[in-house]
Amino acid sequence: MSVKSIVTLLLLAGAGTAALADDITIVVDQSLSLRDRAEVCAEAQAARRSAMLVDGEAQFRVPMAADTRSTVTREQVRAERHLSRQPVDVTINPAA
Repeated sequence: MSVKSIVTLLLLAGAGTAALADDITIVVDQSLSLRDRAEVCAEAQAARRSAMLVDGEAQFRVPMAADTRSTVTREQVRAERHLSRQPVDVTINPAA
């Protein structure tokens, strides 16, 4: 690449970035609240209790299971698994 090509490339790159430059945007956004923080928190808690406001991104509540503990012992589960691993005789009897 020649020096002339490199200089041209640098000038075009500089002109391109200068064209994209913009002035600083200052946003003056002042809002006047009619309620204090305690009133807003109380309203949010009341909405959560009445299921009008749901936490997170989900728009529905998932009911929790009352009791998810197992009714069988560990030994019973192991015995059931051991029986399920036993070979099964699956012979097809055409005479029957």
